[in-house]
Amino acid sequence: MSSENVQRVSDHHHDEGSYADAAARRAVIVSALVLGIASAVEFGASVRGHSAGVLADALHNAGDAATTLVLLVAFAIARRPATRRFPSGFRPPHPLVRAGGRRAALTA
Repeated sequence: MSSENVQRVSDHHHDEGSYADAAARRAVIVSALVLGIASAVEFGASVRGHSAGVLADALHNAGDAATTLVLLVAFAIARRPATRRFPSGFRPPHPLVRAGGRRAALTA
């Protein structure tokens, strides 16, 4: 491994500031929109073509879009300041995202 690769790996981190990062929120919003549009197009194609397989894929994409919305909610909660009850703040939102993702997967 070259020293350049070692430097890249050592620069990689998951700091808490990434939850409030506008680029991260924008990426999740774009992902949700694309998945929602894909789901709508596939749903229309499944109705028109009488295809259960395409309908299943449309529902799968809709579930993925719902999961990205759960992620946006978790990002919003993570940005909230610390309170008397939660002196460390509301970070990290990982458990909320995992729970929401499981719930979305179970309903899909």
